Amino acid sequence: MPGTSHLPPFEAYNDDDPVAFYLSENVRTELEEGADAVFLCEGRALPVHSAVLSVASGALRDFFDSQTAQQANGNGNGIHHGLASAAHLGSLYHLSSSGVNLDVVCADTLPSSTERSLEGFTLKRLAHFLRFTYHPDEVGRVDYLLPGAARTLSACARLAHRLRMEVLLERLDLRMEAAVGSHQATLQRLMDWTQVAEECGLKRLWTKCIREICVTLSRGKKGVGPRTTSSKDLQGALAAVPPPSDNMHTAVHDVALLKDLSLKAKLSIMATLLASLRRQPGDPSELVPPEACLASALPAMPLPPLPELEMEQ
Repeated sequence: MPGTSHLPPFEAYNDDDPVAFYLSENVRTELEEGADAVFLCEGRALPVHSAVLSVASGALRDFFDSQTAQQANGNGNGIHHGLASAAHLGSLYHLSSSGVNLDVVCADTLPSSTERSLEGFTLKRLAHFLRFTYHPDEVGRVDYLLPGAARTLSACARLAHRLRMEVLLERLDLRMEAAVGSHQATLQRLMDWTQVAEECGLKRLWTKCIREICVTLSRGKKGVGPRTTSSKDLQGALAAVPPPSDNMHTAVHDVALLKDLSLKAKLSIMATLLASLRRQPGDPSELVPPEACLASALPAMPLPPLPELEMEQ
């Protein structure tokens, strides 16, 4: 695809003209005229090209190949019959035909919309996804500190995984890893990216997030919040340790922030922190808070709801 010199900067995105965000201005007219498919999102049609999508996405390549084969067999409704073979794309979105064009119709959680976008997607995020698809180098230029940028990376990674876009997913993975490595990701972002990494099989990112979560929790001697970063807690790491009772109540509050993580992630964090505790000199009985502190603080620990018990007949 043409270079990115004629693309607007990320912070200049405009909902009124999302196409300008991913189709270079100097060749936009030609590219729009040559589009043979569209993504529908929030009632807007974003022109795309099957040739580009087929190279980038294994799932869409299968779909376009199926469409071509069925049209060659003289089946005018080939797209609709092709839905069965494209079912592996998942239930979160579907593909349908519209005249001579292919409409990629996506689904989200807006119950009143008839032409929905991909789950978790807004028009802005879809425009970012197409920008990354047409210009993969743009992933490395994303400033993850821009408002919404981190969530956009998450959403694009999930979609790239579903569409079997291995090259794009790897680039998104590397960008998120860079954010984690710079110690600029908030605790909430680390937890979100841990879930993304699990869903998409990004083992390096997952491991980095688990470790950074542990570092952030450990440095926050006075407690942490969703927007805490490990770099901001460097001074906190040098602060005096609170009394055992206060420390235990703070720990209960902080651990509760992890409630939405998977069991695997929670156990991994526990194992990492346990390994850290075992490395400390001295008698562990002096490091673990006394029973009175546990008895006071642990009852406040939020627990998942218990499964309903079946009544004996």
